[in-house]
Amino acid sequence: MAEIPERAERWVLLFSVSHFDPDTKVATIRNGRCQVTRKDRVVAEFQAPVMTVRFAERTMEMSGGVLVFAPLPHLKVTLPSLRWHWETGRLVGRGKVRVEGERVVAIADGLEGDTTLQQLSLKGRVAVDWFTPTSGQ
Repeated sequence: MAEIPERAERWVLLFSVSHFDPDTKVATIRNGRCQVTRKDRVVAEFQAPVMTVRFAERTMEMSGGVLVFAPLPHLKVTLPSLRWHWETGRLVGRGKVRVEGERVVAIADGLEGDTTLQQLSLKGRVAVDWFTPTSGQ
């Protein structure tokens, strides 16, 4: 578990297998899940078959098929790999990105984002499909 008091943020890292190298301060995690909470509310969850946490650089590299879920905006993002610099909140995603929201599905070549501001920007070729709510929704 790690905390960033100035953002009232806490991260909990769950995994099935890990290896930590004390010399390089790098942890390699298999089948990992990282929950990010603010004020005791989950704001994002990252899941990946492989996560490499570089504590000295304050980064987490996720690969092998990444899933990011943000419950409040009901947003689900899938992509091949993602790098997160947790001190700055900066995200950089590589490969084909799929974003699914309540009323939108988008496909892009990559993404950039900021977990502090809770923003995502799609990069490269972007295709967006908007859905109009039907009556009763």
